[in-house]
Amino acid sequence: MFTKEFGLRALAGDFILRNLLSEQITDLNIDIQYDIIAQSTISLSEKFALILSLSKRLISLNFCQLFHYRKKLPRLKHFSLTSFDDTIYYDKLIIPLLCRMINLEELILFLSIIRFNSTFIDGIQLYDQFLIYIPRLNKFTFSIITVVVNNNIHLSSHKDIQHSFIGRRYGQVGS
Repeated sequence: MFTKEFGLRALAGDFILRNLLSEQITDLNIDIQYDIIAQSTISLSEKFALILSLSKRLISLNFCQLFHYRKKLPRLKHFSLTSFDDTIYYDKLIIPLLCRMINLEELILFLSIIRFNSTFIDGIQLYDQFLIYIPRLNKFTFSIITVVVNNNIHLSSHKDIQHSFIGRRYGQVGS
């Protein structure tokens, strides 16, 4: 565990950590403490951008406790989230993160989501849960696979899913 000052100096300077991150690290777990974030002079989005810009070989990135911090991310303009593994944390972690990106202009999501006793994710849910909070969004590229674990659910047709985006200022959508 690094202190805020050491971690930022190591990433910004020419230290071993920067070289490891740049050339060798493929899996990275970052545990950000709430009080450290609140006292930092560098925004969370700037830290995130710095880590991603240095990470040439990064395959897996996990931010622990990132979603407990409720501050908006007004400087963030472009965001991409791809997960090769299924996740059950879409509603609890990903949606709150996206709602904080109030000035986002471009969003890319490639997710496979497992939901229990719920429904699949369609345009109405995407809009109501987070797109409504991102008014400057110009480009939204996504592939969201929803695995619903529930035998008593009515699944809509591809046409119904596509129609859920009509009237929401979005172009052609495939499902």
